[in-house]
Amino acid sequence: MKGRAKGVLSGRLLYFIVVAFGAVMGGLLGLLFGKKAGGQSFAGGFAHSFPGSFSPSDLALAFFWQFAPLAMLWYAACGALFRPTAVLLLSIRSVLGGYVALLAWRIFFADDRATLLLLAFFSLFELTALALFAAFSHRAEAFSTLVMKKGMRKRALCRFSSDLLFYYGLILFFYIGRGCVVALLNT
Repeated sequence: MKGRAKGVLSGRLLYFIVVAFGAVMGGLLGLLFGKKAGGQSFAGGFAHSFPGSFSPSDLALAFFWQFAPLAMLWYAACGALFRPTAVLLLSIRSVLGGYVALLAWRIFFADDRATLLLLAFFSLFELTALALFAAFSHRAEAFSTLVMKKGMRKRALCRFSSDLLFYYGLILFFYIGRGCVVALLNT
């Protein structure tokens, strides 16, 4: 590979390495500290730890917490400290994702095939959301490089903002799918 292709691959590879390392670290944290959680930590269906009943305010808060890291990347892409911000956000999100995935396996693991299939879907949805977050980080880095070279351009900013909404929609789709899987696991 030469020039630009090698630079693009190295940028993507960095973000996916951060995701893999963060997910492994989250899994280790789940192994060490995840003993006290029970099925009620996933009772709301949509994820990290909604105890008991599930309300519209919980759903709005969950959607906000899925949007907040993407919005922070969007903001950081306009400044000079993009890569440290992206690596920090991506590592926090992947540690949480690895922790939640391993915790789900520890809580809901059973020998029947349906439960194993649902757990595999849960892990697949979580990994897909992490991969989308890493892909958006790479897209934001390309935008940040463009801003540093040519300044802020209205058309590029509109395109990047639409990319943000596209990635957010995809992440929400997999987040809701993961929530449906958790709701099935809780039955």
